[in-house]
Amino acid sequence: MFALNTAILLIVTAMQLPLDPSHRIEPVATRDAYMDFCRSIGVQSEQIQIADFLYEDYIDSLLEIQADSINRAVSAGSEQLDAVLQGRSSISPSKLAELRLKVLRTREANWLASDNLFDNLVEGTEAFGSSNAGGAVPAPAMDFRRRIVLEHARSKSSDPAYAGEGFDMAFIIEREKDLLLSGVDSEELSAIIQTWRERAAQLIAMHATANRKASLEARATSITRDAEESGRLMREHIARWKPLHELNQWAVEAIASSLGDPVVAAAWRTRIRQEQFPWLHDQDSTELLSLWIVKNSQAAQQAEANAILESYLQERDIVRRRAEELLLSARLEEGIVLGSRLAEQDPAAAEARRRWLQGSGELESLKERTGGRLEALLTPGQRAAAWRSIRER
Repeated sequence: MFALNTAILLIVTAMQLPLDPSHRIEPVATRDAYMDFCRSIGVQSEQIQIADFLYEDYIDSLLEIQADSINRAVSAGSEQLDAVLQGRSSISPSKLAELRLKVLRTREANWLASDNLFDNLVEGTEAFGSSNAGGAVPAPAMDFRRRIVLEHARSKSSDPAYAGEGFDMAFIIEREKDLLLSGVDSEELSAIIQTWRERAAQLIAMHATANRKASLEARATSITRDAEESGRLMREHIARWKPLHELNQWAVEAIASSLGDPVVAAAWRTRIRQEQFPWLHDQDSTELLSLWIVKNSQAAQQAEANAILESYLQERDIVRRRAEELLLSARLEEGIVLGSRLAEQDPAAAEARRRWLQGSGELESLKERTGGRLEALLTPGQRAAAWRSIRER
């Protein structure tokens, strides 16, 4: 058996799947997605136990694929590779690169097997579902695959190279329909999401396999340091991603125009920005420090911290918007995925990287200046308590 490290355990917990992502068995249907698929094809409550058995068999079979993948990797030299990477052995850089590539290539064999398992799961479930969903557009199976492909893409949303590839409008609308979107006519909202689902399912069907292959090839070029190949892969990735981005933007603006209230429409667009760039919109240490002061200090300190926080959030949002514009323009106009290994290796991306670093420096400078102002409000004991609380969060 293999040992899961901390990062892998976090991913397993988030995805509810006992699989090591390094084996690239992807995408994989989560139980929640599968149960929604069952409902979409009319599986009755008394048949759910059968569906559960099918899903458990599916997961068990995926684990068998993983066991085979481990054996193939061992045959390719994964144990020797681990020894080198852990400092227990040494080989020349060229031999190390060759070994890393050899082990990486063993992962490709997992894809056909995992795709066949998914198809079997769908067909087996459809066999006892009712026929009342037979004319649905998109077909439930296509919509199911669309969902799990996007779920897999969102598992990488903490990576600065991520710019909304896992954006799922159906999921967002379901979450916001009684909140931000409560003012939108239900029929109009249904029409927008139906159009989005149809087109998104078609795009996923067209490009998911190529995206999966390209992800492995991108990893390979980071090993070989092939700048020309990196540039090609990056441009192809953007060409595949662009229609889905344009579809998402159409849906966002169609909904925004239906909201009526400009304030609510602005809040909706901000919500979408958070979904598109979650890693950029995380609470940072400066925001957390100000919130600690507001919660734990004296009234005068709280008032000053509130004023500083309000100003900081406004300034930070301006800087973040510029960062988002740069990330998107670099992709859609220049063919550069900033934050990715591919961009690091492509000489043509040097100017875009410089602009990105400049913007990142501006954001960091704003955080440091504001953090200094907040710390000046505190006693030494309060500062120590605040940072301890933030670290342990």
